[in-house]
Amino acid sequence: MAEFTDSMLFDDHQNFEWTLGAADARAVDAWINAKGDEAEGAKHAEPARVKKVAALMALVGTPATAANVDLDALTDVTVARVGRAASSNAQGEDELSPDDAEALDALITAGYDVSRVPGVLRQRATQISNLLALSGTPVAVESRLQGGDGEDLVSRTLANVPLRVRPRERFSFSGGTIRMADLVSIAAVLLIAASVVWPLLSTLRTHQQQLACGSNFAGIGSAMGTYAGDYRDHFPVAAASLGGPTWWDVGAGPGKSNSANLYQLPKLQYATLATLACPSNSEAPRGTCTKTSNDWGCLTDVSYSYQVMFGSDRPIWKQPTPVVVLADASPVTRRAAAGLTIHPQQNSQNHQGRGQWALLSDGSGRWLTKPEIGSDNIWLPAAMELAMQKAAERIGAGETSGTIEIHGNELPSSAQDSFLGP
Repeated sequence: MAEFTDSMLFDDHQNFEWTLGAADARAVDAWINAKGDEAEGAKHAEPARVKKVAALMALVGTPATAANVDLDALTDVTVARVGRAASSNAQGEDELSPDDAEALDALITAGYDVSRVPGVLRQRATQISNLLALSGTPVAVESRLQGGDGEDLVSRTLANVPLRVRPRERFSFSGGTIRMADLVSIAAVLLIAASVVWPLLSTLRTHQQQLACGSNFAGIGSAMGTYAGDYRDHFPVAAASLGGPTWWDVGAGPGKSNSANLYQLPKLQYATLATLACPSNSEAPRGTCTKTSNDWGCLTDVSYSYQVMFGSDRPIWKQPTPVVVLADASPVTRRAAAGLTIHPQQNSQNHQGRGQWALLSDGSGRWLTKPEIGSDNIWLPAAMELAMQKAAERIGAGETSGTIEIHGNELPSSAQDSFLGP
């Protein structure tokens, strides 16, 4: 037993083509060729069918003959129909076939005189002329046009039609006309372009900042070398003191703040404040260093962390085993100073955590993707690194957690222990 579904019936309906029967088609052609004269049309087709065609045409408002056409009323009706058609057909337009369009052009060029239309197009032009006569165009009312009413008909039609042609599809501006659909397309293209280009521009800017920061480190390395040449291979130190309560108290001055030791480079004109400012740090001062200033104003002003110089054993320039003496700002110091949990393996935030530039005691620079040089963590002193190892061992043995704190008064264990701050 075959089973039918609604979708199958729907598909059959979609594929069905509605056409007139041969007898009905002859009746319609006879009525059109008779210019709406029912009696004349009945001579060339079945009278009963011609009568039905005339009745149907009357229902849709098509005038039966040209003699009883009211031009004024017809103009208003035509303009109204054009307006409705323009609104209902906003998404698509009905068009003549190429042959009918060519025949209509030939008919208009011939001044609506069918006898002047080329023979190959004359049959189609005749049918078009008959249809125009049924709709009350000037072809069917030539006598009225010659009497002067035609000029008024043309003027009123031209005055009304433009007001009803696609009133919502276009809008004007001083440079011309553009469709709303075009604006939507342009906006979509711009949005797609922005979604593609913006990440590229952001990545390019970040890469440029990283390169500029690397250039700063090259300049600082040169300044360190010059300073070491003037001070018996020593790195910049502001005071002989071994440090105060906390060396991350930026602005506290020499002997209390480790950043004051690095500040000796701009203070003594070995480098500039701009060279010591990472391009990603908008708060870092880049102006002129005065003779009375001894340190940056606060922790956020400092772009680079310097080897803690308050220990008794300090690295020297060109020592046999190079250690890191300068790097992008330590995230450990900043989190500890803010009372937050520290993450010793975290990279500097100067470059969104991707890594940090480092300057070694032999004058070389390198990009580190982890805060380590060999097995030495540059954010922690050796004693805390050992404590971390023991805590990890205890956790591995069953303890659930371990705690390590940094207070800002820790010191490196030797000249070979990289420990940077603040």
